[in-house]
Amino acid sequence: MSRPRTSPQERRTRHQTRQRDAGAPRRPRRRIFRWFFFGCFLVVDILALVKLALNTDWIAVGLGFGVISFITTAVYKDDKGGAQIGAWRTSETLLHLLEIAGGWPAAFLAQQRYRHKTVKFSYQFFFWSIGLLHLVLATCYLLGLPLIRSLLALA
Repeated sequence: MSRPRTSPQERRTRHQTRQRDAGAPRRPRRRIFRWFFFGCFLVVDILALVKLALNTDWIAVGLGFGVISFITTAVYKDDKGGAQIGAWRTSETLLHLLEIAGGWPAAFLAQQRYRHKTVKFSYQFFFWSIGLLHLVLATCYLLGLPLIRSLLALA
């Protein structure tokens, strides 16, 4: 059985409809989930940072977090600029290392602000895996689990 042929006018109308749809917000549910999970992860991270700051030098903790966040945001902005003009790019490995080092929340905000690295699945998979790692480590620290105490003793 063959498909009925469409006239050029019908094809044009369908194409115009698709173009109009392209301007609509893409996947708003996915965006809501992204912000929801970010908020949950961030609350636990902040609680762990507050506990760490109260138990150690709070100036060093705040300064360290601020510096890594600033560097992460600057590197994301620079990478986005390089992507737009076809210049040298920052390696994804460096971006992930900055996220692991504590710049994960800043990386999320930079991704949203600069609309950078938000679509590539492999990048997002590792990005959210790092966020989950932060969540697990922060939760273990808040609960006082021995694994985290032994890791902090090594540092």
